[in-house]
Amino acid sequence: MNTAIPISLVKKKEYEDYVNREKLPLLRLDSTYLLNLKVYSYIVQQAENNKIDVFSIEGIGKLRKGQEKIGGVKALGIMVKSIAKLTIHPLKLEVKSVSQSSLVNPCNIAIISTGIGSIGRSGIVPRFFHKLIEDFFDEKLPVSVTQHVVRFELEREDVSPYYIIALLNSFYGRMLIEGIATYGATGQLEVHIPILSKLKVPIVDIQNKVAETIMEALEEYESKAWRAYFKAMKIVEEYLGKVNLTIAGTAKLETVKMVNRIDSSVLLAYSVLAEIAKLLKAFTKTLGELFTIIPGNVPWSSEYIGKTGVPYIGINAIDDSGIVDEEKLDYMSPSLLKPSFRRAKSGEVLLVKDGSKAGKAGMVNEPLFVRQGICILKPRYSENDSYYILSILKSKLYQQVFRLLTYGSAQPHLSSKTIEELPIILLESRNEIAINMKEFVENMYRANARKKQAIMELENYILKLLS
Repeated sequence: MNTAIPISLVKKKEYEDYVNREKLPLLRLDSTYLLNLKVYSYIVQQAENNKIDVFSIEGIGKLRKGQEKIGGVKALGIMVKSIAKLTIHPLKLEVKSVSQSSLVNPCNIAIISTGIGSIGRSGIVPRFFHKLIEDFFDEKLPVSVTQHVVRFELEREDVSPYYIIALLNSFYGRMLIEGIATYGATGQLEVHIPILSKLKVPIVDIQNKVAETIMEALEEYESKAWRAYFKAMKIVEEYLGKVNLTIAGTAKLETVKMVNRIDSSVLLAYSVLAEIAKLLKAFTKTLGELFTIIPGNVPWSSEYIGKTGVPYIGINAIDDSGIVDEEKLDYMSPSLLKPSFRRAKSGEVLLVKDGSKAGKAGMVNEPLFVRQGICILKPRYSENDSYYILSILKSKLYQQVFRLLTYGSAQPHLSSKTIEELPIILLESRNEIAINMKEFVENMYRANARKKQAIMELENYILKLLS
């Protein structure tokens, strides 16, 4: 391996000369970096030996770092948190002022260039994304990358962006980008575009198969999922948000007895819900009348937090959309598993009751154990109730109500009695809402399963090259 002294000690001209030789400079003197370079070089050599086309990043497209700019173009910015599951999360965009060059087009790829733990994570901008934003967001804004994200625009028609996004998110891509990162002045890992542009990517003969699976996951299943999600939430918000409300006086004392405390926030929360239901001419039922409420009971302690073993759901695994992210599950040793531990099943809802995310709701796709601080809501009558309640609990109104009902400064908490007696407004369109939310949940889990399948196939192929 050709080595060089650390980049910080190399003059700009010498550094440019070195990079222009299409070599990877020795940026960090540590074993991880050296091992990654060695494996990278071996994979590229094996690919070339097997007559597989290998291109540098700059040979197939252009890289440009996002730039936030005062007085620039107003856009929905792709943040580090916005990139997940090979794509862009529409609920995690932020309005930013950016340079014109930071705007993205469909099938552009966003690559995180800064940050320990997240660096190298990449997401493609799906074809449906801009139309989705236009149809369901209040403001019709363009989409852009931001200062810690690099935009990659593919220029070769014979290379699929769906294959590239799979490659970047495989163990090969993660190992490679983490390996070329260097520490910046603030101690954060950074990837520099001149080096990233020189990386070699093999275009293997299963490119089309991998690309088709990823494209199906995004453009068919995920497209349907997000459209159904926004349809459901638009109906909910239009009903619950159209009432102009003035609450005068106080509610009856009996309203407060069910939560075992008397304070103004509880009075306000239940007065608001009762008044909105009255104005909408809607019935209400308590959450306990609709669901059996079962507290999760996997202990919240360090010995139960591992990287292998039996998976279970912690608060961080519940995505903002309501899907459980299997990449964020916690694990416990099989020796710690007890018969009394409770599991959530398909069609049951999760509701966070403890911590800063109290009131967050989600739904599982397969049986999984549940940590303390999360309740399992098991429908008493119909599975449709689960999809309806997921939509209602995620509404702006109910999220505000949860903020009023939580108490405790160090550890915000929703009492079991509060959850059980929470009034649920039964909207006349609840069946339509449930159908749309069910379509979202089912299609999003299908999309994630296909993404996982494509990555595994590609990784297995690369492993065969190594052997």
